[in-house]
Amino acid sequence: ALEAWNMMNCTCDGVEIPIDVRSFVEYLSERISTPHLFDRPRNFPLSLMKNKLLLELFKIRFFGKKLIIYCHSGKRSYMACKILVENGFNGAIYNMVGGLSAWKKAGLPTKGLLK
Repeated sequence: ALEAWNMMNCTCDGVEIPIDVRSFVEYLSERISTPHLFDRPRNFPLSLMKNKLLLELFKIRFFGKKLIIYCHSGKRSYMACKILVENGFNGAIYNMVGGLSAWKKAGLPTKGLLK
C-alpha cells in the first residue's frame, strides 16, 4: 500500500491510475484517496473484466497507461491483473498487495460514503 501511495505521490502527474475492481457498492462505500485533487480511482469490477467486449473496451480506454489495480485484500486485484496480462493489455500493471485493508492499516487516506 505504501509503495502504491509513493508511486502516485512521487510522480505528481497523475500517470498512475488506480483501478478498483470491487463492486460498485464497495467502491461507493470506501475507496483509496489519491494525492491528486482532480483524480480518483476508477471503478471497474472484476465481474466486468470477465466479459470479453467490456475487457476490450477497458484495454482501449487505458492503452499504454500505468494501472494500480486494487480490491479489498488483493485477491480480486490479482485475478484482474492475471486477466489483463493473459489478454495482452498494453501498459504497466501493478497489483496493490493487501488491497484497501493494507492501505488503511498503513494509515493512508480513504474517502467515500463511510467517511
